[in-house]
Amino acid sequence: MKTLKLCPQLTKDYISFYENEKTSADVIIRVGKEENVKDFHAHSFVLVVRSQYFRKEIERMKDKRKDEEGEKGIIIEKPEVTPSLFELILKYYYGGNLSFDENNFKETFGLLLISKELEIIELLELLEDQLLNSPNQIHQNFSTTLQLSLESFNKLYEFCLKTIQERPEIIFKSKDFHLLNEDTLFTLLQNQGLTIKEVEKWESIIKWGIHHSFTTPTIDYNTRIPDVTLWTKDKFRDLANTLQKFIPLIDFHKIEPENFYEEVKPFKKIIDKSLYNEILKYYIVSSKKSNVNNPKPEVPTSNVHIRLSSVLIELDCFQLLINWINETIPGTSLNRYKESFVFKLNQKDIRQSIVGRPVADAVYTIENHPNNGPCFYGALYIKGGNHGDFKRDMLCYCDGANYGVQLRKTNSTFSVDDYEVYQVIKE
Repeated sequence: MKTLKLCPQLTKDYISFYENEKTSADVIIRVGKEENVKDFHAHSFVLVVRSQYFRKEIERMKDKRKDEEGEKGIIIEKPEVTPSLFELILKYYYGGNLSFDENNFKETFGLLLISKELEIIELLELLEDQLLNSPNQIHQNFSTTLQLSLESFNKLYEFCLKTIQERPEIIFKSKDFHLLNEDTLFTLLQNQGLTIKEVEKWESIIKWGIHHSFTTPTIDYNTRIPDVTLWTKDKFRDLANTLQKFIPLIDFHKIEPENFYEEVKPFKKIIDKSLYNEILKYYIVSSKKSNVNNPKPEVPTSNVHIRLSSVLIELDCFQLLINWINETIPGTSLNRYKESFVFKLNQKDIRQSIVGRPVADAVYTIENHPNNGPCFYGALYIKGGNHGDFKRDMLCYCDGANYGVQLRKTNSTFSVDDYEVYQVIKE
């Protein structure tokens, strides 16, 4: 049996039907908001066949028919969708073809978001791949891509994570950096393994804070920070409130003195007085150690090589472990490893992983005993009792006293089935 495929003609006929048969349309889809609203007249038999989303909407609204300018039909409102993009989607429903400008990031990403909203599964992967084929467009709209891909578009999100790790300047210098929300910015600044100058982080959060504190034109990386000499106390207070949880994430000891004078000192009023004095102490009294943001000696990434063979840790957590280890140089005095750290890996969602390091006043951070396993004083205790058996007795427990994080939501004891020990060698 031979099959003649005449899809082009079928597409042409259905598009013609959509464009010319308005009188037989029984569904009005009202798209957009405010000044940009447009009514699209469609046919329920096409929508029901071609769209699971509109099939459900039409069923839901069968009993809620409205009269509109003398025409009786179903009205579906989609205010969050742009009319120009929805028209492309509607023509896709009728003709099976999606025509768009692949060089227009805004249009392509907009179609991806609409496809997610309208549950057009077959378009999601195609549009996501189309964006990934144009990495320069993503780089130019990096913060937008990262922000919108967090929950829905895994391949785009993984691309963003890899880019941040390899070229963090792309996000900090992106023209849309101000579009990041608080949670995303906080997570970004927590990543201490980023190879970017601390002063550039500072400049970026100042511009982000100004954008989110005042009604001003957008300030991107290439825009100079405005002169603050004429600012009122209220302005400084508002900016301080906006940035209060981000300032402690800046490692001021990594900022060169001249950069500190030029970029940080003008914003002295938004920094806690005790912290600011500690920063000055660090710069002025060079012979004494400072506790500014718990500064740690840096380990060049190129000098650290890790060979990981594990049955407990999956490979996608490998880079995260490297980052945490690269931030650390082990101490040398017995039972006082100030550079030790504890962590909890969430292998289903690596973004939810946490790491804790000794708090400033921690005296002991490691505890040793012949019957115990690894014990991080004030954080994690793997205890074996008189038998030295971690499975036999429920003697292991966690608290967050010395490391500033709570690894478990409960203080109840537990047993340990297995644990792994690694050796890190500086080559």
